[in-house]
Amino acid sequence: MRSSKFTPARLRGFAADIARQICAAPPHALIVIGQAPGRRSDPDRPLDGPGLTRLLSWGPVPRQLWEACACPVNLLGAWPGPDQDGSGDAFPVPEARIVAVAIERHMVNRRVLVLGRAAARAMSCPEDLPLAAWSWVASSHGGARLAVLPHPSGRGRRFHSPLERGRAGGFLRAALTEAWVDCGCPGAKVASQVAVAPTEVMGGDPDLSVGTATTGPAAGTPGNN
Repeated sequence: MRSSKFTPARLRGFAADIARQICAAPPHALIVIGQAPGRRSDPDRPLDGPGLTRLLSWGPVPRQLWEACACPVNLLGAWPGPDQDGSGDAFPVPEARIVAVAIERHMVNRRVLVLGRAAARAMSCPEDLPLAAWSWVASSHGGARLAVLPHPSGRGRRFHSPLERGRAGGFLRAALTEAWVDCGCPGAKVASQVAVAPTEVMGGDPDLSVGTATTGPAAGTPGNN
């Protein structure tokens, strides 16, 4: 049964809020899609708090780089409640998918990072998308350059090894650095040169850590930049 929190009108409101945030973000910004606020999170500050601290620690990723180049949004704008066993937060994928479909057209030709497989299912991503690798994901409106990272919840740490978290952190840092260089800000080249190389973070796994892998039939299309 659908939670009363997520009536059709409420979901349309979530989609409208996300669309405004994405449209207000500069073209170079990295769109980072999470699931929903936690019980104690501020719904007006998506992907903030302990989860963000944990995610940035995987790189490590400087918070200033995140704040300058990331546009974080949650598919659901309110806490969904606890999951069935009470060990974490619920995430109703069917309701989240309604929001995802509504915002699809606003992500055409953007770089999009999705946090967690549940959010990826809501975004209708192929189940076989590898973690921490760029893919061109087509949609009825065009497509986006998209990657999936592990979800940074405390519970998620049980399902991802330190190696996987390190790969995800190196990938995130590389993606944000790419966005910073693309913005053309003063000092961007210097920032890209002094950033910790993902292969250093990962101990030398260039294929997974650099963040350039691309899959799918439309790889290398004009939106892949």
